[in-house]
This record gives sequence, C-alpha cells and structure tokens, in this order.
Amino acid sequence: MKYLFIILTVFITKISLAQYKDTLLPINGTSIFIREIGKGSPIIIVHGGPGLNHSYFLPHLNSLAKKNRLIFYDQRACGNSSGMLDSTQMSLSLFVEDIEEIRKNLKLGKVAILAHSWGGLVAMNYASKYSQNISALILSNSVSPKFGEFEKETNQRLKLRVPVEDSILRSEILKSAEFKSGNLQSYTNLFKLSFKPSFYYGSSLEKMKLILPADFLAKRKILFFMSKELSAYDFYDNLKKISCPVLVIHGGYDGMPLELSQKIQNHITGAKLTIIEDAGHFTFIDNPKKYNAIVYKFLNQ
Repeated sequence: MKYLFIILTVFITKISLAQYKDTLLPINGTSIFIREIGKGSPIIIVHGGPGLNHSYFLPHLNSLAKKNRLIFYDQRACGNSSGMLDSTQMSLSLFVEDIEEIRKNLKLGKVAILAHSWGGLVAMNYASKYSQNISALILSNSVSPKFGEFEKETNQRLKLRVPVEDSILRSEILKSAEFKSGNLQSYTNLFKLSFKPSFYYGSSLEKMKLILPADFLAKRKILFFMSKELSAYDFYDNLKKISCPVLVIHGGYDGMPLELSQKIQNHITGAKLTIIEDAGHFTFIDNPKKYNAIVYKFLNQ
C-alpha cells in the first residue's frame, strides 16, 4: 500500500547549520513523527528509551548535517508520534519495521543508521534483517543484545557516583504533589537527575534538551505492553547476520562497562570499536566535536 505524507507542521528554525522540517508519517498502522535537517547521504537516527524521543540529540548532532541528511524520528508511542495503539501494535519487530518503512517512504535508498542506548537494540535487529539496505551502522553506547547482561555492574558503577544530596532530591521529587499529579516538569527533572551520573562533564546535564509530550504518561502505559517481550531476550545470534560496516562507540565514563561494547564488536564480523574516554553514556553531549568527527570519518571510509 502506498502511503501519503501528512504534513503536521513544516517550519523553519534558524540554527547554526541548517533548517528543520517536521512531518507526521502514517506507517504500519500508526503515525510516526519525523524531523529532518541537512542534505546529502541519509542517516536515520534511533533514540533511546524506550519512552524517550529524538529531542535529546539536538543540537549536538547538527554538525553532521553539513554533508548528510539527518532523519530523526520518534518511535511508536514516543514523543510526537501517535499514542493511539493497543497491545497488538507494540512489539520490537514493529519498531524494526518502522525504520524500514521510513526508509522506503522517504525513498532514501541505502541509509546509515545511528542508534543510541536502547535504540541500539532496535538497530541491531533491523540490521540483522535488512543489512542490504544499510550503508553503515553506528551503535553508540548501545544496550546489550541480551536481557539483563551487565545490568548489575552498570547499576553498581552508577550508584557510586550519586551524592547523598541527589538521593535526597530524587526522593523529594517522587514524593512531591507535582510528580504524583503527573506534572511533566517533575518527570523531566527526575529523568535528568537519573541521567546525571552518566555524564563525564558536570556541565553536560544542562546541555541536555529533553522535551516530553503532553501525553507522555498515557504513552508510557502503552509502552508497558512490551514488558513481557523485553524481559527475556537474547539476540547475540542475530548479530552474525549483520553484513554492513559497523562502528561501535563507547564512552569511557559510561555506566555500562567496556566489556559490553567489546562483546558486541566481537559478535559482528568486521565491526570496529572506538572509545571516547572523556565521555559518558551520552557521548555526543559530553564531547560532540570528537563524537561527530569519529562518525564523519567512519562514514567517509
């Protein structure tokens, strides 16, 4: 079936390098929010979560738009994408097919995929099925292809970085009337406080742009339809099917250990691993100049 574009909003925002174009694209029984910037070889960018959206990538990846067409999108039931979904419309396989439909509907041909954190799980599964459609795959601080792997080590490392005052503040937020009533600013404050130990530079947290949609809590409930599927999986065997060029980027200060990134690299034939020592889980926020230079170099090889 041939889908038509529905323009939700098309506006121009002057930023340092390019202009944004926003679109709501009907695919696979839902509507997916797309934000584009730049021209050139396409890169589809897959955000983390599940439940976050593309906003935290901006403006940190904008310099890539000098020579590339960046396609950010909000995953189903996330951000500005539709939340009108039921349990049959929430599965990892549909998250994978959404990437393919974006590629086909935008007539992108071969695309590079840049995926962060939970987005890495989606991207690895996409690449294991559609490697022929990928010019390059970049896994940035990806979660493990196996449920629960390195979770204990990660939590221990992050816990040691949390000062007492932040623990108290977290407790105060959770007990507050604003949080209990669903105040979005309270949730944003909680998320940022939770992300704080994942940054190498203390100033990076303030540079993180995180915009939650008005219906965030309703969409959060929809994401729980995936709880069973996301509580028992092991996709390491799938990695053997990936045949496109792959770069694994690891932040030296990430809560997730280097062993995880090394294990992912070792399971993908020909994959390369780059470590950015002075960066945490959000490498492109802690050190955007170095991060984008690494991505450019890899894409141009």
